[in-house]
Amino acid sequence: MAVCEQLASHPNIDLETATITGLSRDADRGLWRLESSTGTHTATTVVLAASNSSSAFELSQHLPLKPIRGQVSIAPAQNQSRALKTVICGAGYLAPADEQAAHTFGASYNLDSLSSEVEVQDHQRNIDTLIKTDPTLHSLLGEVKASQLDGRAALRCTSPDYLPLVGPLPVFEDFVENYGGLKRDARADIPLSGSYWPGLYVHCGLGSRGFTYAPLGAEILASYICGEAPVLPNDLQKALNPARFIIRDLKRKRI
Repeated sequence: MAVCEQLASHPNIDLETATITGLSRDADRGLWRLESSTGTHTATTVVLAASNSSSAFELSQHLPLKPIRGQVSIAPAQNQSRALKTVICGAGYLAPADEQAAHTFGASYNLDSLSSEVEVQDHQRNIDTLIKTDPTLHSLLGEVKASQLDGRAALRCTSPDYLPLVGPLPVFEDFVENYGGLKRDARADIPLSGSYWPGLYVHCGLGSRGFTYAPLGAEILASYICGEAPVLPNDLQKALNPARFIIRDLKRKRI
């Protein structure tokens, strides 16, 4: 949270929080209209970066976002563990003690639950993962038990291929019409450019690698929005394009 607050403190950034309930295009004015709990907002450029809620709008409901539950465990620092100055990573991770003299470690992956409640069984999974990383780490924390831990749980936003979705939002109906020939021949060469909503972009599906992917994703979006040279080679840019799942589903005759 502190990192996010620091990044948002830039003098060119004004932070306003609200629940967006509607998104529509004012084609005559070249603007996007956002209806929210605080009123109506307009903008020439909009980025859907709302985790699993990025697909909550009519224009983006085709995005195949997949929530995956994750839980981190929090344990009080011990005399020996306070000396830890760097994050230890392996099968899991253990972070140095924070200002509250507490360590976080984890994190669990649970495909069978969408609950955001902290669960003892996921604490145990995190302990087991910590032991796999290095058996001495558990003893460093005083061999704490799952029932004694604090923690927090949330739902990651992932995609079917576990790569982020970064780029312009495709016009679903146009893609289906223009590339419909892929249903008959998945290898067909269709010399048409994709159709995308002007000024509407997506940045989601970062999974558990948010702090790794987000800066690169932001650079990619900036290049799209400002008309700059692509940040990535063409094949990697395509691998992150939100339209890739429409093409995939046409080839598999799922549309």
